[in-house]
Amino acid sequence: MVKKIKLTAQDSALRLEFNENNWCICFLECENQELRLGANTDSIIIKRLLSGLKDEKKEVHHRIGGVDVFCIFTLFENHYTLYAAEQKEGSLALYWQDPNANVTCTTALSSHERRKWISQLQEESNILQDPTHRN
Repeated sequence: MVKKIKLTAQDSALRLEFNENNWCICFLECENQELRLGANTDSIIIKRLLSGLKDEKKEVHHRIGGVDVFCIFTLFENHYTLYAAEQKEGSLALYWQDPNANVTCTTALSSHERRKWISQLQEESNILQDPTHRN
C-alpha cells in the first residue's frame, strides 16, 4: 500500500509517496506538469526536508542565479536536487534542479506554507518512529 502526502505552495506542490519498503518517491507539480524527482528512504526524505525548512542558520554551498542557496537533498534514481534560500519574513525560495544542473522549477514558500509543511512532515516523522506503523 502506498501512502501519499501533498505539500502545497501557492504555485506548486511536492507529493511524497511512501511504500511498505521504507522508500519514498518524490514528485513535483509545477507549471502544469508533473516531474518525478527521484527517491530515497522515507526517513532520509523527512529528516532532510524538516532540517532544511526549519529556521536554523544554514551553510551556503552554492549560488543559483546570483542567489546564495543551501542544499536540502539530492535524490536517487532521477537525481534531482532541492536547494533553498531564505527570504524575507520567514519565507523560503525552493529551487528544483535537474541532473544537468538546470533549474526546472522555483517555488516561493510563504512563512505560513513553510510552517504547514513542517507540521505535516513532523506528523509523518512521528508515524515513522512508531514501531507498529508498518503493520
